[in-house]
Amino acid sequence: MSLDQDEFLSAVNSSQRCQRNWDLSKEIDLETINWLIDVGYNTPTKQNLNSFDIVCIKDRDVIQQFANAARNSDDELSQISKSLSSAIKQGRMQNPQTNSNILFLFFMREEDRDSSTKFYRDHGNALSKGSYRVLTSLEVGLSAGAIAIAANSLGLKSGFCKCFWEDAFPKKVLKAHKLNRYNLLLMLGIGYPLYDTHTLHTDGINTSNTYDKIGQRRIII
Repeated sequence: MSLDQDEFLSAVNSSQRCQRNWDLSKEIDLETINWLIDVGYNTPTKQNLNSFDIVCIKDRDVIQQFANAARNSDDELSQISKSLSSAIKQGRMQNPQTNSNILFLFFMREEDRDSSTKFYRDHGNALSKGSYRVLTSLEVGLSAGAIAIAANSLGLKSGFCKCFWEDAFPKKVLKAHKLNRYNLLLMLGIGYPLYDTHTLHTDGINTSNTYDKIGQRRIII
């Protein structure tokens, strides 16, 4: 099934809204998950090199563990209001878009920064760690954006999250799959909406505030 131009633009617009409520009684089938992964891995990267890994979590318990880390660190919480700090510590996540039907994690592949394949294709010196992280973040953004649009084209919803506390990630899960918690660049929740609106109805932390795009310039030369 192909989308016409209006349908595609509608999916793009839908992906702008960060979904913060989910119908967890529904499941996303493995065929759809693999299709979304294919979408994410086939977006442009420099010299078509693999600078990141896409990890999709569908296990509810593991999703919850990562979702619990989608918040400020304890040190940061100590510097903000007591009411907000208490609410988050009681399990009310700051970023509920991560407690989704499936959760995508994007990890930088640090080992590929100076790989033989990179040298063969790029013929340049290895980038500094900082420059490589910036480049990879850009490529992850393209990949995650494509996954979000693809998911919304199917009637699913999405929510991006960059605010998380690495020390709270489930260490056993990361170790089992040889993933470095400090190389996680982005989390992306995908799933079925629970309400007609994308916000939470009963959470005082995440209000119903939402913003539209403004100040757009359209230059066609």
